[in-house]
Amino acid sequence: MITDNHYLVAEQLEGLEKDINQSILTDTIEDAEDFFVDAKERLLDVNNWKRYGGAGMPEFSILDHHGNPISRRAHKGDYIKVIPLNNPDFDAHTPVWVAIEAIEYDDYPDLSAESFAIRVRQSMQPVNNGNNLQDIHANQTATSTLVIERTGKKLAANYHSRNDMAEMAVGLYVDEQSIKPNTSTWMGISDVQCTNLLKGFIR
Repeated sequence: MITDNHYLVAEQLEGLEKDINQSILTDTIEDAEDFFVDAKERLLDVNNWKRYGGAGMPEFSILDHHGNPISRRAHKGDYIKVIPLNNPDFDAHTPVWVAIEAIEYDDYPDLSAESFAIRVRQSMQPVNNGNNLQDIHANQTATSTLVIERTGKKLAANYHSRNDMAEMAVGLYVDEQSIKPNTSTWMGISDVQCTNLLKGFIR
């Protein structure tokens, strides 16, 4: 990794902290550079995250700040709507919302390295329709940062969750004692699903 802790990763203050990492080693630096470009594009292609993550993934869709579905790549200020399918810790009929608050590319030519990162924060629905159920998962202290890094011939995809108050995110649906510690509550996805998504970014 270029750095042990990317600067977009929020400071851990309370709640759960989690890091998941996947990496591959390519044959040449040129191959790694090409894979990095592809991985960056997949990271921005939120509407197809389900396809990249494989079977059992939630439904992901990207919306603008007015709550309108859009088909382009992700931009800062957009929202991601997640339907957390097949996750007993979430109501499958209630979306999870996160807002994209930062997107950064960095180049380190002296290290033959580069990185691309997106930080999202749990959010309420971008257009309030008066239905409080739409806001039930909102834990706005929780952030997650997805980082694609290339160092030489190595390509990595990393997930960093900070300040995730899991009991606040799911406590209205399950008893606190039944909360599974391996649940990535920020998008209603499990560690296995998160790992598969990271693999899909850098495959």
